[in-house]
Amino acid sequence: MKKIFLSLIIIPFSGCNSEKNATIQERSMEYLWNQIIELDGCTLGNEYDFNKQDKSIFNDTVWVQFLSKPKDSLKTFLIHKLNITDTTKTHVCPLFVATEGELAIYGLQKVYQKNWYDFDEFKEYKLRNEIEKEPPYSNEDSFQIWLQREVLQDSLNIEKMKNIWTQL
Repeated sequence: MKKIFLSLIIIPFSGCNSEKNATIQERSMEYLWNQIIELDGCTLGNEYDFNKQDKSIFNDTVWVQFLSKPKDSLKTFLIHKLNITDTTKTHVCPLFVATEGELAIYGLQKVYQKNWYDFDEFKEYKLRNEIEKEPPYSNEDSFQIWLQREVLQDSLNIEKMKNIWTQL
């Protein structure tokens, strides 16, 4: 009597492909993000404006490709970048270069078309900005400096920021 051996071939079901696609998506976003933080350009003040079509850094093809990713994936990815204080090559007009966490906030703002200081937890900065518009002006009194020094370097404020964006 002959014995027949059957080989068992396991073919993954489509559910595994979604995990693989998520990993590819994440790698793609990381690749684009690494290009973004190396972009040598300026926000031209458009970090808080969603309607201008101009030559700001946000209209660079890398930013456009990055922001075209699925909203939920972008949100998760960018939230994980908030506590990174390394500087990038992006200049925030008229002040200083942006930190990586700061660029993550600007990315979230572009995705959701809402500024960080419009959330109830951070409205004090919007009010402070209205007061600070009176002369004399100071580079120390700006959304960028407040975001960098008071929000993104404070662990409690970072947690507030993460929770706010997560809930959107």
